[in-house]
Amino acid sequence: TREPSEWVGTATIIADVVALLAPPPTCQVEVDANMPALRTERAPLQQVFLNLVGNAIRHARRDDVHVRVGATDVGSAYDFFVQDNGPGIAPRAQEKIWGLFHTLTPRSTGGDGEGTGIGLAIVRQLVEMQGGRAWVESEEGKGATFHFLWPKGGVSLEGERRTPAAASHLS
Repeated sequence: TREPSEWVGTATIIADVVALLAPPPTCQVEVDANMPALRTERAPLQQVFLNLVGNAIRHARRDDVHVRVGATDVGSAYDFFVQDNGPGIAPRAQEKIWGLFHTLTPRSTGGDGEGTGIGLAIVRQLVEMQGGRAWVESEEGKGATFHFLWPKGGVSLEGERRTPAAASHLS
């Protein structure tokens, strides 16, 4: 069963995700100002951010990891993004990474074998269940930017004036 929609502050969700992931001190997670709040199911959105931010940190292959999270209002949805300074993803692999059990560093090739290869498949499924879509933009050696469109529902921006009922549901 689907959980009820509620007012969700995305900056709060991302702060919770970063706390849960407990990245090393050399890792910087930057969250854009004015992240939106929207009426949606909290758990699926939190899971999407958990997988994307977690992947950015885990697969960076460098000590000075920098992850940036932001959103752009595109009308009926928000285009959220998680951008990293990791190794990037070759064009030929950019669609394959969304497949179930696909990893870019399988154990059999001497990679670290981290991850199960289900995170991005879950991200895509959760986003599509909301009526959105997910994709990646990347060049090898230049990091990656994962995007997902998340429909707005009832929309507000954190910091903007809300009705008392809506404001009381924000965390």
